[in-house]
Amino acid sequence: IEASQVSGRFPGFNLDAMRAEFAVGDSLNDETLNSAFNAIAGKIPILVIATVDVLGSQPDEVGGGVSVYVSVLAKVYQDDGLFFETIGSVGPAVEQGIGPSESVAQTQALIKAARLASTEIVNQLNAKGIY
Repeated sequence: IEASQVSGRFPGFNLDAMRAEFAVGDSLNDETLNSAFNAIAGKIPILVIATVDVLGSQPDEVGGGVSVYVSVLAKVYQDDGLFFETIGSVGPAVEQGIGPSESVAQTQALIKAARLASTEIVNQLNAKGIY
């Protein structure tokens, strides 16, 4: 479910507050996170919060293009009926993309980071028997 749908239907799931906090840091404060949990408790059993940050770029010495690095961080929470417990996590992990331009390299790095995070999360959930 897209975050915008959840935010629009469940008061207390404040997507604007989340965006503002992630704009200046790599985590949510307790109040924002608990408000999100309370808003979806008993309705949405699993919540995934993930961020991908562009760390920087530099010339690719080997291929002559541009190299971009990104960092991915993800946590998966599950509603156990009383609390949301962490049942999976990834990162921070760094991925690199290389391309003829910074935009292409950044896109490649973002794709790699998303693939890494989603594969790792799915593997962790499968190992716990959560589908």
